[in-house]
Amino acid sequence: MLQDRYSETDFINALDHSDWSLLPNYAQADAWRAAAQNDPSYTEKMIASAEEALAEEWPRLNLSLFSEFELIGNRNNYEAKYFRRRTNLGICCAAECLERKGRFISYIIDGFWSLCEESTWVIPAHYRSKFHSAKNSDQYPIVDLFAAETAMVLSSLYQCISPALEPIQKRVEQRINEEINRRVLEPVEAGATYWWLNGTNNWGPWIASNCLMSAATIWPDKERFAKFAHYLSECIDKFIGHYKEDGVCDEGPGYWGKAPGAMLHFLDCLFECSNGQLSIFNQEKIKRMGEYIVHAHLCGNNFVNFADARARMFPNPGVVYRYGERCDSVLMQDFALHIRDLRKKSSEFDDKKRKGRAAGQPEAIVSRLCWLDYKQELGTIQKPLCVYLPDTQVAVLRETQDQDKGFIVAIKGGHNQENHNHNDIGQCIIYHDAKPIFIDVGVGTYSRDTFNPDTRYGIWPIGAQSHNPPVINGIKQCDGEEFKATEFNCSDTEQVTCISMNLKNAYKLDVPGFDLNRECRLERGQNPSVELVDSCSADKAIEQFEVNLVTPYTCTVEEGTVLIEETAVKLEYDAQAIDCQASIKEMDDDLLKDQWGESLTVLSFTCKNPDKHCESRLRITV
Repeated sequence: MLQDRYSETDFINALDHSDWSLLPNYAQADAWRAAAQNDPSYTEKMIASAEEALAEEWPRLNLSLFSEFELIGNRNNYEAKYFRRRTNLGICCAAECLERKGRFISYIIDGFWSLCEESTWVIPAHYRSKFHSAKNSDQYPIVDLFAAETAMVLSSLYQCISPALEPIQKRVEQRINEEINRRVLEPVEAGATYWWLNGTNNWGPWIASNCLMSAATIWPDKERFAKFAHYLSECIDKFIGHYKEDGVCDEGPGYWGKAPGAMLHFLDCLFECSNGQLSIFNQEKIKRMGEYIVHAHLCGNNFVNFADARARMFPNPGVVYRYGERCDSVLMQDFALHIRDLRKKSSEFDDKKRKGRAAGQPEAIVSRLCWLDYKQELGTIQKPLCVYLPDTQVAVLRETQDQDKGFIVAIKGGHNQENHNHNDIGQCIIYHDAKPIFIDVGVGTYSRDTFNPDTRYGIWPIGAQSHNPPVINGIKQCDGEEFKATEFNCSDTEQVTCISMNLKNAYKLDVPGFDLNRECRLERGQNPSVELVDSCSADKAIEQFEVNLVTPYTCTVEEGTVLIEETAVKLEYDAQAIDCQASIKEMDDDLLKDQWGESLTVLSFTCKNPDKHCESRLRITV
């Protein structure tokens, strides 16, 4: 898309990065004062976080911690300290620019030097041969997500704070530039064939954008920068090409900020450095890729969490707003203001985020301070009653346009080799009055097993066992692109919306004449309901037919009815044909506990007399 429009010569003629910076410079006192006035609470919290950082012992990265991933599969212990170093540095730089008293300078200097002295910027989980697929791999170092991100963090923060670092300013600058060039920019520039250059997932735009912004910051040579930008634009083009026309981020909305959101940083840097001459923001596909984050939103801070995604999150409102501004999407701009207001109301969220990994990221700081007006009034957001995205096979249905009232249903088809795939073809999520009734559990803490193909689908939240498509003869869905939904269709009227699909190809089932259809029907009006119907047929009798729904609430099972405690919702089923059993699934993962609490309830609906034709008809109503 970029390279179809613009040649390398076009890049050379258009780009001038001499005045570009991600953050305002420390010397631009007025800009920092304006930023502080834009969101006074942010200034207060940033300075408080920086004071906490000063009181902490600087996190040490030991070999024993680095080795834990290989030895016991734990990646969190090392990563917690690794990211804390970068967060503390960013927080202290922002606090110094906002406060301007000099009390964070020593910490900042030591932070820059300490990051430069790290043996590697690559995290243990990425320090493997599959990530090191570069031409002449002995010659080139690994460039992973966080090596490139560290390059951007160092270059952007130093460019911002450098006027306050005299008299040792030049010594720090020289060391930072040497490490960024040696570890990241020069290997990429030299043509090492890193796999992420194929743009198959978030790695492409995430790394490419960080490389571009780092080069724009530390390389003075305009032609060199322009050639590098043109070279990286091929990665962005491939990333866009891997997306279907409906713009769905199949890695889950939790990755949107590091997939289309990272692409935004790349495109925005090109736009700014070329005075708008190099731009693809007017392309409808780019707009659709941005607007998916709005369509994936359910209610409050709840999102459609297919794939490796959490159900509750807040996308960065500044990034969403900037993307909408560039693409002329009023929908995205209004949604950004809505998320901004939700975050303001969530003190618990803010307390967590101000200490989290993103808090010290330069792009998080600039998007909070400069990309979004925190005094701008929010208008009314009108969500469509039916969002149907047929290319990726995702749909979001609403009973009303009031996101906090009535039923909201999300359902997917697709295949079982999507990015960050779960074995979940046909998965259905149901909310009512902003409460999660039947859920997609999401993903827990990443470990060595998470991305090991031999162990990934044995992890309960990832495999078919935690999802609600049927289990036939004890057989669950398989992973692989050949296991897919077909005949994904939408019938939509003012009163009723129905999504249907065929799921027979999602299973490796040796049953002659096997066929399986799933239908999800949302009915609006005086007696609203959601009906989930699974119909199975075969040339010989089915031995077992079971559907499992997961809810975060306690349930009372009566004859033909399940009462969902703490909600107004009940589920009705034919007790003569179907048996229902409730069991408790204890959560043993901290991330899942944070999302859902200590336990979940699993409702198992089993056909009592399976035959050549089996049907499970579940009606959710109030």
